[in-house]
Amino acid sequence: MIEILNSRDTQKVNEALRKYTNLKIISRDRGVQYQAINGNYIHVADRFHLLTNLSDWLICEIKRQLPSQYSLRNYESAQNGSLKINDPGIDVMSDATKRKLAMIEKARLLSDQGYSQRYIATILCIDRKTIRKYLQTNDIIKTASYVRNGTTSYLDEYIELITELCQQRKTIKVILQRLSESGINTRYSTLQNFIKNKIGPNMKHENAHSKITQYQIIQYVFSWSKNKNVAKHFDEIVEAYPFLESYKNFYDHFKKTLTSLDRNSMKSILNERYEDKIVNDFTKSLKQDSEAVLNAATYRISNGVTEGQVNKLKLIKRDMYGRASIGLLARKVIFQSQLTHETNLLCG
Repeated sequence: MIEILNSRDTQKVNEALRKYTNLKIISRDRGVQYQAINGNYIHVADRFHLLTNLSDWLICEIKRQLPSQYSLRNYESAQNGSLKINDPGIDVMSDATKRKLAMIEKARLLSDQGYSQRYIATILCIDRKTIRKYLQTNDIIKTASYVRNGTTSYLDEYIELITELCQQRKTIKVILQRLSESGINTRYSTLQNFIKNKIGPNMKHENAHSKITQYQIIQYVFSWSKNKNVAKHFDEIVEAYPFLESYKNFYDHFKKTLTSLDRNSMKSILNERYEDKIVNDFTKSLKQDSEAVLNAATYRISNGVTEGQVNKLKLIKRDMYGRASIGLLARKVIFQSQLTHETNLLCG
């Protein structure tokens, strides 16, 4: 890092660049003010920004069309793992059971990270014997449940019917209506408490993977996360929302073209006309800066080093906010970068 500019204005950037007579290649984002830079430079659009731009375009459309949760038509029972706090089926548990379940999950997470039982007990303010029980139990749902012993209800004889309806993800209102149709009269609050206290703690894992969130689908489409449940049911999801497959294929192809530096493939992407309006509009926006985009699939140079330091630069900026001019800020940032570089050389 050699300089920080106090403006993105095209004229001021031009003035700053004239000082560097040997400058031949500029790696940048696709801001209009940078596209208008004068000089015989080779402009290279940054690959990170290109992929971010593409994902932003596609995510907006995915969020518009995709529900917040997708309910799977066919799903199998979860064979391993524990029921998480945000899993379907746990909403019938009492608040106390949910809090205890969250505590067990936290204890197990800390244990997986290598912390001792003594340390976990200190952090969570729980007796070590209790922590040991949390870590050794195979059925955390049963361990977390608060079951009242000795209490009975006139709904006990209908528990199988109510449990079956709960496993079908029926609402309390629907269950109440079904019971009424069978000649079983009860109140909404009575049924709600019965489900919480007697059925909720014993709910099976059949619903643990019955729904996939919008965010999990987005992560899978852009290969940000290899969610096995999404991968397993992606064909079913695509059947309901076909555009997801085309988005995933286009994103993967675009990403591969950039990372493999395939200029000819990038030309094909820019020149092709797509049926999907979002993809077509995105490629049109690239054509406005086509040479820089083609160079992104030609040269290995990128903004990666600078982008990797953004958080550090912003921390310095916040530390000096209101107490320094742009000149002092620039000197401190450059000094900090040089110091880090020299330290890395010494450590290396």
